[in-house]
Amino acid sequence: MKNHLLIKKFDWQFSGKSDYHEIHLLHPYFAKFNPKLPRQLINILSKQNDTVLDPFCGSGTTLVEATLQGRNAVGIDANPLGCFFTTVKSSSIKNSLLNTINNFLDIVEESIDSYYGENNILKTKQKKINYSYPDFHNRDYWFTENALNELGIIKAHIKTVGDKDLRNFLLLSFSRIILYASNQQTESRYKRVDKKRGKKDIFLQYKKTLLKAKDIMSNYSMKRKNVIVNIFFKDSRYINFIKRSSIDLIITSPPYLNSWDYGLYHRFRFFWLDLNVHEYEEKEIGKHLRTLEGRSKSDEVERYRIDMSMCLKGFSKVLKKNKYCCIVNANSIVKKRFIDTNKILVDEAKKYNLHLVEIMDRKVFGPHYGMHASLNSKKILVESETFVKEGKTNKKEQILVFMKH
Repeated sequence: MKNHLLIKKFDWQFSGKSDYHEIHLLHPYFAKFNPKLPRQLINILSKQNDTVLDPFCGSGTTLVEATLQGRNAVGIDANPLGCFFTTVKSSSIKNSLLNTINNFLDIVEESIDSYYGENNILKTKQKKINYSYPDFHNRDYWFTENALNELGIIKAHIKTVGDKDLRNFLLLSFSRIILYASNQQTESRYKRVDKKRGKKDIFLQYKKTLLKAKDIMSNYSMKRKNVIVNIFFKDSRYINFIKRSSIDLIITSPPYLNSWDYGLYHRFRFFWLDLNVHEYEEKEIGKHLRTLEGRSKSDEVERYRIDMSMCLKGFSKVLKKNKYCCIVNANSIVKKRFIDTNKILVDEAKKYNLHLVEIMDRKVFGPHYGMHASLNSKKILVESETFVKEGKTNKKEQILVFMKH
C-alpha cells in the first residue's frame, strides 16, 4: 500500500487531548500548525534519519516535531522573526547554561530597581550597564516611559551574555513580553489601549515567562533527538541553496492569499529585536497589499500564482523522486470573491512533476482554521467549486499531498 493511502485513516480534527510538547508554546505566532498535524505526516510519510523540509517554517512547528521524531530538519522563511523563533525552539541548551538564568535575573532586577531610584547609567554589583531603546514612529504612543526603560534595561543585559544559544533563548522570552509591555490590544488587534502597567510589572512578567521557558527548554533538550537542523533566512521563491534531490519529505503551509499581515501585528518585535520589517514586507507572499510591480491591486491573484509557481519549482528540485510534498492550504476571499487557491497550487505543481495523490477535504484544524466567516453571510461570489461548495462555511482547510514523479 502506498504510504499516502494511510492518511485518510487518521483523525485530522485532533479531537483527543493536546499531547504535544510545550516547546511549541514558547512564543505566539500567527497561523501555527497544531503540532499533531506535521507529527502524523512525518510518521506516515518518512522514516528515521530522513530529512524533512518546511519552506515556510514560520515559528518552527514542523522542525520541532521532526527533531522529536528523529528526523533531520531544514527550514526556510523570509521572515527574520520566524527564523529566529525557529532557531531557538529547535536547538538544545545544556542545563549548565540554563542554571545561570536565576543569577542573570537577579542582576537585571537590581538594574530595574536602580532605574526607579536614579536614571540612565545604572550601577550593579558587577558593572555599569548602558541601555537604550529603538526609535520608531509613534513610539511614545505605544509604549510608556517606564515600559521603554524596563525593556531597554532587560535587553541591555541580554546583550552582555556570551553564549549565543543562551543569549537567543533570553531574547525569545524578551520578545514574548513586548506586546504585554506595549499598548497594543492583542496579538491580532492593532489597536491602542491603556494597560496601566505598574513599576516593575514588565520585569516581573519577563521573569515569570523566562523561568517557565527554562523548564520547558530543559525538558525539550532531553527529548530532542541527535539530528541535524538547518534554518535559512531566505526567500522560498529562490531555492538555490539546498542540494538537488536531498529532501525526503516536505510539510508546509504557504502564506494564504489575502490573509495575515505578519509585519503589522509583530511590528514592535521587529523594532525591539533590530530586524528590518520593511524589507520583509516587500517579500511577503499573499499579503493584502502585495501586487505585481507597476500594476493595480486587482492583479494580486496573479501575483500569488506566480509566487507559488516559483516556490513549487524549487520544492520539486530539492525533493527526491517518489517522495511526498504535503501542503496545508485553504481557499481565499479577495474582494468578496472566492478564489480557489487549491486549484492554483495543483495546476502549478503539475508543471514541475508534483502530482496530487491525496487530498483531505474536510475540517482540518490547520494554521488558519476559522479565518473566514460564512460565504453566505459575506455574500461571496464563488469563482470555482473544486473543493468548496457555494454557500457553505469556509472554516476548513485541506491537506494536499503531492508525489514527485
